[in-house]
Amino acid sequence: MLVTSTVLADESFSFTGIKKKVDTKKRLVVLNIKTGPEVNSAYAQLLRDNIELHLLKLDKYSLIERQQIDKILKEYKLKKICTESNCAVDFGKILTADIIIIGSIKKVKNYIITIKVIKVTGKILY
Repeated sequence: MLVTSTVLADESFSFTGIKKKVDTKKRLVVLNIKTGPEVNSAYAQLLRDNIELHLLKLDKYSLIERQQIDKILKEYKLKKICTESNCAVDFGKILTADIIIIGSIKKVKNYIITIKVIKVTGKILY
């Protein structure tokens, strides 16, 4: 006897009484923030932490964990800082991310923070 069924899934589906939510969140990665020579690298780390914290609070994205990022970068022997869009898109493809955030922080008189939000397709969103 052969039993077949068709399942139409939207945000959740049920299989033998077990309900599972389908993850529809975009996969996002925040790469290390580049610093100028006059900026302590701890500020860049703090900036990255704040960006990740605010994105987590939105509950719209699935953040790729740092341990996973570091493992893949080490495996591919890639540098940990990327400030160009092309480089970020390549990282995003390797990390299977949908969106990449890159940036830099410099100090002239005041701190200058530059952040780019990029789709893996190469389109700069912000």
